[in-house]
Amino acid sequence: MVTSPWLTVTSAKGYTLSTAQTRILITAGLLTGNVLLPSVTLPVYVELASATASLGSISCSGASATQGVSLNVVPSVGKVAIASVSATDMANFAASVPLASATLVNVPLVAKVTALSQISLGGVTTQTVNFSMPEITAQTIKTVSTRDLTQGITTSLVSGINLQASLLGGLLPINLSGVTSLVGGVLGIAAPLVDNVLFTLTDALGVRIGAADVQVNKLRCGTPTIVA
Repeated sequence: MVTSPWLTVTSAKGYTLSTAQTRILITAGLLTGNVLLPSVTLPVYVELASATASLGSISCSGASATQGVSLNVVPSVGKVAIASVSATDMANFAASVPLASATLVNVPLVAKVTALSQISLGGVTTQTVNFSMPEITAQTIKTVSTRDLTQGITTSLVSGINLQASLLGGLLPINLSGVTSLVGGVLGIAAPLVDNVLFTLTDALGVRIGAADVQVNKLRCGTPTIVA
């Protein structure tokens, strides 16, 4: 077996391409428009294992319309979370990163809001993707998804978030339910914007969250020859 960070070649002449293992932390500062609680900090942590694509089969029999290639694809698995993580832990790829509740709001003598929300991405099952000759010629790109997310990443996290609020000092008459409602509203509005930043960044890095883009560049079918 021959391996590199991106390509593995087995003794059975199997070929597998892999994306890099990735850890990303984006911290967004959000304005609330409220004098007592002026801002919310939103840390979004993403951890992705390698997505893989291996050659399944090649069909060169019959007419051009029936020729094609199949790939066996496993999208990138991992997790996304609203959480507090350590930069030291993120740099150690030999161990998992502990997730702790993140402080979203911390105004001295007023209030503190913490939260922890996590989504695990599956995708360990191999999915077969077929490319016909016309699709190969057209350089068609197909996306294979883990199907874990029915909406945006941050939107999914925010929809399942559990906000914990506490008053600090008790000097001001603030209702805790009003605090969590304010923070939740700000997060809901900001979530699609954070998603845009997250997807732009991961696209620039060449990785996809819970998905893999695959393409067959070329297929050549011709007269078989014997190589001595």
